[in-house]
Amino acid sequence: MKLGVALSYRNDLNAYRAQREKIKKTAVNAAKITVIILAVLLVAATVMVIVDMTSSDAGYTGAGDDGGSGSGAPTITVPTADGKLYVYVGETVSWRNLVTVSEGCTLSVDNSQVDLDKTGSYTVKYTATNGAGRSTTLEVAVVVTKKEYTYSLMETTFKNKAKSLGITSDMSKKEMVLAVYDFVNDPSEKNGDNANIKYVNESNSDRDDWENDWIEEAIKTINSGKGDCYSYYSVSKAFFTVLGIEHIGIERDPSANESGTHFWMMVNIGDGKSAQWYYYDATRLAGSFSDGTNNGCLMTLAKIQSYVTSKGGTEFYKFDPTEYHTAATAKVN
Repeated sequence: MKLGVALSYRNDLNAYRAQREKIKKTAVNAAKITVIILAVLLVAATVMVIVDMTSSDAGYTGAGDDGGSGSGAPTITVPTADGKLYVYVGETVSWRNLVTVSEGCTLSVDNSQVDLDKTGSYTVKYTATNGAGRSTTLEVAVVVTKKEYTYSLMETTFKNKAKSLGITSDMSKKEMVLAVYDFVNDPSEKNGDNANIKYVNESNSDRDDWENDWIEEAIKTINSGKGDCYSYYSVSKAFFTVLGIEHIGIERDPSANESGTHFWMMVNIGDGKSAQWYYYDATRLAGSFSDGTNNGCLMTLAKIQSYVTSKGGTEFYKFDPTEYHTAATAKVN
């Protein structure tokens, strides 16, 4: 081979090798760039998934119920049988702990109307809001009482008393009411001196707030064994409360041509499917009804309106029946 040709061949070979090396480096760099881009995209996608999961679950703890971020309205539940809250003079109250709300809801409380330095009846406003922004507001009656006459003490006292009287959960509501009346009114005691609750013309506590002072009155009466119409009313109400018997209190119309005032109630002895409301008064009455008795247990409207006092008065039970439940007409007693 001639020298010039050999040199030309060697130069072409070196140029070829240089070009191959350049192409190889370019391919490697491209591959590195691709890997970096794919890694960045993978990280970005992962972050997006995490952010999406966090944002979709924020503030949600419910699971398809009315709480959390469900679409239904929240519920607020008061745990007492009569739907009222009982707190005591001078105590520090954790208002949020006195009720329960749907899971996942926030709860705000307005207790600005409650004076914890004074006994009486007040109102506290609860507002529950769920994750979907739905709110429920409930105004709850609050009774501020003296510490020694608590709702829990009333429950314990009258549950134990009902048990000692043989009143059990397998009895019908009618049977329970009759048993309570027999104890409170004590019709077997003719002259009243040895009655379970002897009639005296005074209550055992202040009855200015009669719809809420009944707990103190019931406890004092059961301990003292004496009292007036409000005492009989309060003791009966305590029994019906712990026994789960629906009832509603009634106060005589102040315009009645009778001295003082009088308290009695209506009770529901229905089985849950249909209501059976009757008038009930366990007071030891001196007058009589049209049937010749002074038995005030489970009365129809006609019977209660027939009452005549021992002094001839006819407005002893003056009230407006249309403001209360419609009474059953079938006679029980």
